[in-house]
Amino acid sequence: MTQNKNQLSKNLTRQMVSCKCGCGLDNLDQKTADTFQAIWDYIGKPLHVTSGLRCEKHNKAVGGVPGGSHSTGEALDIVVSGLSNRQLGDLIKKCHSEGKLPHLQYCYLIAGTNNVAVHISTDVKPRHSIWGF
Repeated sequence: MTQNKNQLSKNLTRQMVSCKCGCGLDNLDQKTADTFQAIWDYIGKPLHVTSGLRCEKHNKAVGGVPGGSHSTGEALDIVVSGLSNRQLGDLIKKCHSEGKLPHLQYCYLIAGTNNVAVHISTDVKPRHSIWGF
């Protein structure tokens, strides 16, 4: 499905997910790329990645969990212009309930001053629920 080595899915590039420290880490898991694309296609609006891959140094600098899913290429934090994180989260839930997100393992709303970002993850870890909201 990818068009070239920079393209991870129709609407996702390595540049969009690479570590923000500039180290070059950009090896996103394909299940995560597929989940991103399925959400984009379902919503019909561009998704923007606010946090993608994180090397251990950058992950520590931003207060991430050591060895967390951003470090393994199995998570993205995303936003959609004009939607709150609750609205986006509810759309992701609906998409999942319709069977369109088979790789999604965890999703939560990221609290903050603007409440727009949502965390999606494809890592398989024991959790009480797929939904953190």
